[in-house]
Amino acid sequence: MTRACIAGSTNPDKTVTKVFKANGLVNWPVSQTAKASKKFVKGMRPLEQIVSPRNEPTRLFCDLIKNLLVYDPSKRITAREALQHPFLNCCL
Repeated sequence: MTRACIAGSTNPDKTVTKVFKANGLVNWPVSQTAKASKKFVKGMRPLEQIVSPRNEPTRLFCDLIKNLLVYDPSKRITAREALQHPFLNCCL
């Protein structure tokens, strides 16, 4: 199994336990999170403001991306569900 490792870390297991909670949810922000990092994340624009859903393919693309990026793994679509998404059927 491949282990994720954050740049600068030599111990992937320790790093993963800092970033993710035992239930798989992202452990962020933490007390060590820089104010600039929190400010940057809070200032991010919604996907629809970055990629304007002007037509059906773009709307479906935004929907697929939003479903893939859900933090909670129990609510995130699976790879199988993503492959069945209407965007992949209509636009590729």
